[in-house]
Amino acid sequence: MPTILNQLRRDAVALFEAGVLAAHPGHAVQRHLHDLANALGVARHSNELPHTSIAVHLVAVGKAACTMAAAAQHIIHPEKIKSAIVVTNTENLRPIAHFQVIAAGHPFPDEAGLKAGKRVLQNLQHLAPHDHVLLLLSGGASAMLPYPAPGLTLGDKSMSTRLLMDNGATIYQLNCVRKHLSAIKGGQLAQYVAPHPLHSLILSDVPDNDLSVIASGPSYADASTFSEAITILHQLNIWDKVPDSVKQHLIKGRNGRIPETPKLNHPCFNTTQNTLIGDNMTCIKSMTQKAQSLGYRVIHYNYPVTGNCRREAEKLVDWCIKWEFMTNLVFEKQSKVFLSLASRLSLERFTHGFW
Repeated sequence: MPTILNQLRRDAVALFEAGVLAAHPGHAVQRHLHDLANALGVARHSNELPHTSIAVHLVAVGKAACTMAAAAQHIIHPEKIKSAIVVTNTENLRPIAHFQVIAAGHPFPDEAGLKAGKRVLQNLQHLAPHDHVLLLLSGGASAMLPYPAPGLTLGDKSMSTRLLMDNGATIYQLNCVRKHLSAIKGGQLAQYVAPHPLHSLILSDVPDNDLSVIASGPSYADASTFSEAITILHQLNIWDKVPDSVKQHLIKGRNGRIPETPKLNHPCFNTTQNTLIGDNMTCIKSMTQKAQSLGYRVIHYNYPVTGNCRREAEKLVDWCIKWEFMTNLVFEKQSKVFLSLASRLSLERFTHGFW
């Protein structure tokens, strides 16, 4: 038994590493930013200063923010980066020369993230006529860059987020509510920057790569509404548990007393470009190839894995038990907590003779 488990563990690590390498954030940024930097005339071709009046304000947010920002720094001429702020979680924090790097809370927003949100808006408040904004987004960005809508506090948002997560909200439900409690999310950052050009390079960590959901879509048109946010809180039976200020804010929005998040026809999106530069499928293809090379038969677990981690992990393990051969499972994931639970439940059943 130990020999089999050790081999499975080594294979699992090999698959994980293959997936990570395939969707490396730095490589993804390099693949897509070179053309943009050349088109804008801000690329670092040599030590000579590019002959253009265009300058770039860089904002990187998410678990991969440091890696993405460092990659961008190698591509854009240093004299053309007017400001740069990087927001990530503590585990992924590392210094980047000449960039301001901030550690913020995840999965629950904190004061550090709030300060980061304020700093981002300050940097983008008085853009020069030829300034462009480069936004680098990755998983976790929604929690790391909180900026509550007027009348709400960070505590209001944090409590609402915790209630949603504790009661099995999907990523779509979670972000619908968060967008309508925010002054940045749901396309509102694009609205804030307009009419200046905004270029957003996005790493997806959600099913179906919905750009309105990733990081709660700060640069993408939002199709959800205040009414939907209210419905979600009722469906999860937490309407009576969220702060009164949250309920009042959402009701005002539903009644038209607070502007909706910008929709697809909003003029701010005429100068906004969103580009998906990496997703789960990139990882899955690489992991599948690696698994097959190790002699595994690969079955793709295609259901979007959303909701309560423990319940979904139990479903996954039950599904695996139906197969009577050793196999490797590759699926779209959103949470490493889910993976840990699934692995633990699998091991428990394996060692107790269920397989």
